[in-house]
Amino acid sequence: GLPVYHKESGESLGEISDVSDVAGRRIYSIKYQGREVLVPDVPEFIKEISEEGMRVLPIPGFFDKADEV
Repeated sequence: GLPVYHKESGESLGEISDVSDVAGRRIYSIKYQGREVLVPDVPEFIKEISEEGMRVLPIPGFFDKADEV
C-alpha cells in the first residue's frame, strides 16, 4: 500500500500492491488506474523509498494510459 510518485513531477502513480523476486531481482507491482504496472528494482527507475512513499523515474510507456498503448 506504499504510495508511488513520479520523482520529477510529484504526480501520484498509484500504490505498491505486491513485491516479488524474479530471477534474483525484486519487482514491484504498482496498482495504477485499475491495472498493474511492473517496475524492476533498479536505480534507473527507483530513485527513493521512504516511509512517505516510493519515488520513481519511469521510462515512457510504464504509466501511459491504457487507451493510448
